[in-house]
Amino acid sequence: MVSNYVILSYMAKQFHPYYTSAMAPAIAGCLAIGTVLLWRHRSERIGTFGLSALTLSATVMAFVLLRRIPTWQPWLRWVLLIGGLVVAIALTLGVLERNSRLRYAIATLALAVSLGGSIAFTLANVTTPKLGGLSTSGPAIAEDDKFGGQSPEPLDPALAALIKDSGARWPVATTNTRTAAPIQLDTDAPVMAIGGFSGRDNPITLQQFIDYTQDGTVQFYAESVKDKDKDKDQPPKDDEPKRVADEIQKWVENHFSSKDYGDLRVFDLSIPPKS
Repeated sequence: MVSNYVILSYMAKQFHPYYTSAMAPAIAGCLAIGTVLLWRHRSERIGTFGLSALTLSATVMAFVLLRRIPTWQPWLRWVLLIGGLVVAIALTLGVLERNSRLRYAIATLALAVSLGGSIAFTLANVTTPKLGGLSTSGPAIAEDDKFGGQSPEPLDPALAALIKDSGARWPVATTNTRTAAPIQLDTDAPVMAIGGFSGRDNPITLQQFIDYTQDGTVQFYAESVKDKDKDKDQPPKDDEPKRVADEIQKWVENHFSSKDYGDLRVFDLSIPPKS
């Protein structure tokens, strides 16, 4: 947990929120061990105050997180917070030292309010369809594309048929995996993501790609219309290395005609290029 915290704290360049999920198992393990140890010492002051603080901190955190989505089950955060306060007060007053029924009732309530927020988010996750590379955890809410997690549109049936009928080794080539993934999932056909995940990798040269188009290794080239518009708004930085994927994209656009299929602009590389 400490090593993950240090690494994530000093990461440079691109950072995604889901990286922090690597710390979840260690945090859960520490909390579970701590809860068991505090329960064993429930007859002592350290046990009662420790369990009280643990329950209260869990419910306050649940309240804070649920408050970020005010339109989803707004009553839940208040139930958890009030329940946590009741349990914390009861534990501080030494209720665990009294009769066993009351003791286990308070213990059950403590678990319910401590885990209520996590359970609610888990149920929301498993019952809500999500698309995109970086969908957020919890209920469905309006998300911007700050981290590139937009939802892809369904592939046009006509385009899917063309790709499935292709006999090329790579029926389609794209700039990055974000464009390639929905095509590959919908058609079960191999797709060449030239620039890798972000489009910045340079695994081949422009001449190699030209050779692929001439010998029929690649038949179509597809680019996202949405990504194309974003690239116009965000030109590359002066110190950014030259990307082969961009060179290939420009060459394709200058030598072949395109046809739009929904969000995808497709170039047929099997047709002789324009002079």
